[in-house]
Amino acid sequence: MEALMKAIFGSGGMDFGKQGIMGALGSEGFSNLLQGGMSIYNGMQMGDMLDFQKGMAKNADRRTEDLFQQDKREQEALNNLNFA
Repeated sequence: MEALMKAIFGSGGMDFGKQGIMGALGSEGFSNLLQGGMSIYNGMQMGDMLDFQKGMAKNADRRTEDLFQQDKREQEALNNLNFA
């Protein structure tokens, strides 16, 4: 973890004037980099949620169709009753 932090912030730790990504990008560039990463992460979460909702909608459609078919069979059975 320490090596990663040194690679990101430079060997001077949080001193932004030293080497590392912070030295190359500057604080505004690094902020934009973090915002881009968060946007990607949020987009992936949104995609996961949409996939979940799509699955729920498909299940609801299937259940609705099953109930419709069941009601149709019951109605046909009631219509075919013969009390004579």
